[in-house]
Amino acid sequence: VDHYRGRGPVLGAPSFSPRGDRIAFSCFAYDMLPEIPKDIHYNIYLMPLTASAPWPPAEPTPWRYPGLRSMWPISLLSHRPDGGSCDANSLEPVLLDTECIFSSLADNLVEHDVNDCHDLFVRDLTGKARITCLTPGANDSSFEPCASRDGRWVAFTSYATNLLPGARQGQSYVYLLDRFRHKLQRLGPGHNPTISSDASKVALVDQGQVFLWTAAEGLRPLL
Repeated sequence: VDHYRGRGPVLGAPSFSPRGDRIAFSCFAYDMLPEIPKDIHYNIYLMPLTASAPWPPAEPTPWRYPGLRSMWPISLLSHRPDGGSCDANSLEPVLLDTECIFSSLADNLVEHDVNDCHDLFVRDLTGKARITCLTPGANDSSFEPCASRDGRWVAFTSYATNLLPGARQGQSYVYLLDRFRHKLQRLGPGHNPTISSDASKVALVDQGQVFLWTAAEGLRPLL
């Protein structure tokens, strides 16, 4: 990150787009963008890495000086509907071709977010720059997202007990969401999931062991 455009630490792992032409990251900075009023939190930013990268992404409001926009290689992804930054930390970006998935504690990214928990959000990089919530109404935090290459399948960790019946309070579980069919399944207790690019496999950690999930075999210890 250009230190002249952002004086603050980066938290967590950045995420490349599938083509490697852009990168998303979470940064705590007060001057990353010149025209957007900012609350000082960790926010998700996007940068192009090649001259051929689609740039800029769709943004909710036009810049006051459009000529400046094309010269400024930073875009805020974790924003309010009016384009301003959110009111709490946003972390763990997962950058796809036309979307970015991330976790956030903010309650002003979408309307009616009143659960005071970390939720998962999807920011559209095309169209109207819309942000949608993947875990609306969850009664505890969801985080650690990962996604198949096409973005259809999203695996994540959650402490919520109301996503599916049978979850125990205080236990983290790994879930797999089919965004096309709006179908959610619980893979098992654990955390830190990772998913293959075609979504045929999900690995997770539970009690110090690595487990592998497939649709045919379910969840089993890897070793």
